[in-house]
Amino acid sequence: MSSCYDLSQDQQSWSFGYFPKDGGNYKGDSKDASRYSANFIEGVSDNATQIDEKNMLMMRYAYQGQKDTAGYTLGSSVWYSFLDNKNNNKTGSRMNANVFGQWATPTYDTTLTFGY
Repeated sequence: MSSCYDLSQDQQSWSFGYFPKDGGNYKGDSKDASRYSANFIEGVSDNATQIDEKNMLMMRYAYQGQKDTAGYTLGSSVWYSFLDNKNNNKTGSRMNANVFGQWATPTYDTTLTFGY
């Protein structure tokens, strides 16, 4: 059972999510044409690595502010999940993390993201 929670208070917002498995395919010509996640796709040949991603945990924090005519957002996000390699029956994990900043004026919009 998937679950997502969004909390906002003043200039701060938090998002938390849990997804037990990949969302799957819903439309498109190829087997992995359309997915709502960044999960691994299934390989084309039998020799390709077959990995299932599961128990995905996500968290995002953002702080929004205003300075004169410019608005800005500063924040961070983390994605942690477990991986099952179907070729060799080994398990592992994956973690993605980043910090981001966005600065927007009436004429410019800039986003910087640093991730791991």
